[in-house]
Amino acid sequence: MLRYTLSKSLQGAKTLRLRTLLTVGILVVLTGCAPAGLSQQRPSHGAEPVPALAGAESVRPAAQPDTPPQGQTRPQSGTTATATATATAPAAKPPAAQIQPAATVQPQPDQPAAPPAAKAVPRLAILVYHDVAQSASGGYTISQAQFESQLQMLKDEGYAFYRLADVERLLAGGEGLPEKAVMLAFDDGYQSFATHVLPVARQYNVPAVCFAVTKYMDFDIIFGLPHMSTVELKEVAASGLLELAGHSYDGHRTAETADGSHRPVLINRIRKPQSTLIETDEEYAARVRNDFAMTATVLKDLGAGIGSRHFTFPFTARSDEAVSLGRAAGFQYFYIGGEQLVRPDTDPGAIPRVHAGAPEISAEVLRDRLRALFAQP
Repeated sequence: MLRYTLSKSLQGAKTLRLRTLLTVGILVVLTGCAPAGLSQQRPSHGAEPVPALAGAESVRPAAQPDTPPQGQTRPQSGTTATATATATAPAAKPPAAQIQPAATVQPQPDQPAAPPAAKAVPRLAILVYHDVAQSASGGYTISQAQFESQLQMLKDEGYAFYRLADVERLLAGGEGLPEKAVMLAFDDGYQSFATHVLPVARQYNVPAVCFAVTKYMDFDIIFGLPHMSTVELKEVAASGLLELAGHSYDGHRTAETADGSHRPVLINRIRKPQSTLIETDEEYAARVRNDFAMTATVLKDLGAGIGSRHFTFPFTARSDEAVSLGRAAGFQYFYIGGEQLVRPDTDPGAIPRVHAGAPEISAEVLRDRLRALFAQP
């Protein structure tokens, strides 16, 4: 029956093209696939439509562009219809990217700010000497070799060396000053400051200051030692390395007080000369004020510059009353003892110093003492 139907259909076909298409349709029904290359052929212009076969699926030719898309080639003869359909089907779209929700920022508890680094506080050790000679003697004269060994130790330990202007800066806050420093201070004004200290200071390029008793200029022997002359004092003041400051005019002595004891004259009411009477408060103030004024005048005449603002109390004996009288004469910085360091918050009316000028204080002893002082908070 099937062959009879096929024969009748072929006889009724009007063109070769129609017969070909009918053949393809019958093969699709019988085998389930079409010959490769035929399913994509277009009908020629003027060809009549192919009637649907009874009991068979309708076959519609797929249109193809004249030029295949880039990256594709036309199917070759012998390729199955399934492969052709796969090749011409549009590529599947990639799955949409999964959008991850933004991470939730959890609020953090307030953290305390890190404490700022501790700022280095400049500190100063004022080293006190009196006399330097070729050899040590007594309790206050050290040898030049001992003095030089101390200077070398101070340099090796990394100390800076202060001038009087640096002391003023330190007590004004100390901004920009080194953390540890020393100042060389020589009391009384002995001649060795010009003959022994000045050459060594030049050799080591370190400054030093002499707190001079100004009345003793040009005296040959005071306290068993010669003092500097006016010429030597002026040479020191003009050296650019050594400085002069005050140690009183006639105040480096003791006198009898009301209880019969002898005490430093700048801080005590003393017995009047050739009298049994003790000076009054007014007389005491006038005497001490005059001594400060005379000291400042001599220092200015010697060219001491800012040294006329600096004063060391004889015997390190001070009082608030004496400081007030000294300020009236123009002094602003007052030095005592105390074996302590000078800091920015040190009272300018009571600046401590450290004893260094004794024969038993070697470079090693002084080194250890300074290390202990600077190790303190």
